[in-house]
Amino acid sequence: MNSPPHFDKAFSDWLVQRSLCMDLGEQSHYSIAIESPCVVYQPRVALSLASYLSEFDDTTNLDHWIPITDHRLQQLQAHPEFREMLSHPKTSDLGTPIEYLSSQGGVILELPNCHQDTSKNPNVFQVSMSCQEPAGSNYHLWLNDKRIPEKTLTPMIANAFFDWASNGGDQAHS
Repeated sequence: MNSPPHFDKAFSDWLVQRSLCMDLGEQSHYSIAIESPCVVYQPRVALSLASYLSEFDDTTNLDHWIPITDHRLQQLQAHPEFREMLSHPKTSDLGTPIEYLSSQGGVILELPNCHQDTSKNPNVFQVSMSCQEPAGSNYHLWLNDKRIPEKTLTPMIANAFFDWASNGGDQAHS
């Protein structure tokens, strides 16, 4: 018998902060989608990237960035109060949970195939971490992590994201 995923306190705290920031209009408009299509081990960078970006987020002194993994997507399905905090009903015409979360800003998705659900959103910075150049052109940054030290990945992604966001995201290039 499948039991619901355990309650994620950090996710809950972020959602509370997020709902308060929505009321104050103090939230990031951008999100990041990191996809690793290689079958070879890829380092997980979303947690360190969220911490790094929150450190440099000058909107307030709150942590505005959160990594979203498969477990946190399960949390949205299992705990209706999480969806309520995001104002996202269980069944919605607002798209998949990934599309909806990425539209909220301040989200770092590190999921397989997340580019598919976020590619049409001009406020989502697409990162591909793979040992071969990925097919298609929906990514903003491609990193071959086998050739870059793991400690360099977070600031490299963050700096590319900051540059992209400071130029207005994809909207500046339309």
